[in-house]
Amino acid sequence: MSNPETKQPTQRRQFGRVKMSIWENESEHGPFHSVRISRSYKDAQGEFQDTSGFSLQDLPFIELAAREALEFLTRES
Repeated sequence: MSNPETKQPTQRRQFGRVKMSIWENESEHGPFHSVRISRSYKDAQGEFQDTSGFSLQDLPFIELAAREALEFLTRES
């Protein structure tokens, strides 16, 4: 069961195995965004995990994720 007060990303996209999420955060200077890019894989027990390590095949998807994040954040500012 999820907590209704659990913070969710303002934007989430997936490109192949690569996932991108954008989070809005608060600071004393006002809101700002952070971007997380990760890759999913199955561990030895068959459970999905995330990693920040990427292979050559993931790089085009990282490029797409970064471009999407840049476009979203540019529109938001």
